[in-house]
Amino acid sequence: MWDSPIFSKLKNLFVDLFSLLLIGLSVGCTLGIVSNLFVKGVSFVTSIKNHLSSDLFSSSLAPIISLLIAGILIILIRKLFNIDRWHGPPDSILAAHQTNNSLDVKKGFGSTLAAFISASGGASVGQYGPLVHFGATVATFLENFTSKRLPPGIFIGCGVAAAISAGFNAPIAGLVFAHEAILRHFSLRAGGAIAISSITASTVGTGVFNETLGLKIISNAPSLTEITPIVLICSPAFGLLAILFMFSIRLGTKTAKFTGLTPSFQIILAALICGSIGIFVPQILGLGTNEMNNIFADQYELLFLLIILLGKILMTSLCIGFGFFGGIFAPALYVGAAGGGLLAKVILFFGFSVSLPALALAGTAAVGAVAIGAPIATTLIILEFTGSYEFAVAAMIAVQVSNFIAHRLYGD
Repeated sequence: MWDSPIFSKLKNLFVDLFSLLLIGLSVGCTLGIVSNLFVKGVSFVTSIKNHLSSDLFSSSLAPIISLLIAGILIILIRKLFNIDRWHGPPDSILAAHQTNNSLDVKKGFGSTLAAFISASGGASVGQYGPLVHFGATVATFLENFTSKRLPPGIFIGCGVAAAISAGFNAPIAGLVFAHEAILRHFSLRAGGAIAISSITASTVGTGVFNETLGLKIISNAPSLTEITPIVLICSPAFGLLAILFMFSIRLGTKTAKFTGLTPSFQIILAALICGSIGIFVPQILGLGTNEMNNIFADQYELLFLLIILLGKILMTSLCIGFGFFGGIFAPALYVGAAGGGLLAKVILFFGFSVSLPALALAGTAAVGAVAIGAPIATTLIILEFTGSYEFAVAAMIAVQVSNFIAHRLYGD
């Protein structure tokens, strides 16, 4: 009986099912806590930095000093971890499609630490890209203690899904993002573990930290008949804005190489330039969460929206191109929100009626989806973030039109 094929299959089924459950729970719990600690840590360091700037030195010099300190620390991290280049989501995607996981755990942790310092110092970088790769790195570290019977990429998928789920409190989007952007296919065998990991990360994050997302929408969604025509008309502009954003990121990297400066001098130069501009427009530095909330709440005038839109693109290009490490998803969301708010202001200026929060959210989703190549997951983030069917449909329209334009004019 115990040697029968049926019993052997049931035994293997139970072992695999238990393994998938254990993987999902362990990775989800770990990333649910760590991802929120990353976000809360950046906010905590930023608050301390703001407090010290008013007590120890002139607050007008605070952006320069904080960025210089961050730049020096990043230079030390590069030497300490022997990092010749920063490791991020592209490395996670590559590792997920290899039989033998190729992620460098040490350099992955070092890159995440550099991203934390960059964001805390006020560099115009994002947090979600580093969190995605950190999730994959943590999952890879845990994979070393397990058997190799499980399908390749399952640990990375769990880590990535958990990071997105915890960061946005969006477990469905986390599940879809892992398949859409990292695995690049929908895996039936790995889907259960990835779903458990994503749900666990969101549950643990909200349970321990009460609130996992700094973005807030306080306005009610307009009807689809009101917002759909406007979004359709404005979506091509969002596609062009996404192309401008991505082109500027690559231009920043090319410019840094053209200078001929060493990486250490490049990051110091970026700190001086960004800090100097940040003295006059501090809203374009850092993660930009509060500024996005102000855009959604219609707190900025038309001219200022134009300034922070162009300024954010410039600062992100400069910071990432010249050595500060971080993601591009959060800056892309910021750029999209500012672009949507700006278009709404222009439409209102000419006497037409439009919901500014809806158009800003549509721009947020459109530019963000094009930048990271995950249109479905980005739409689901808006749906879970707002809890609004109308906002999600508006985002879906903008995302699809923008992706079509960006694909034809720029590429994937």
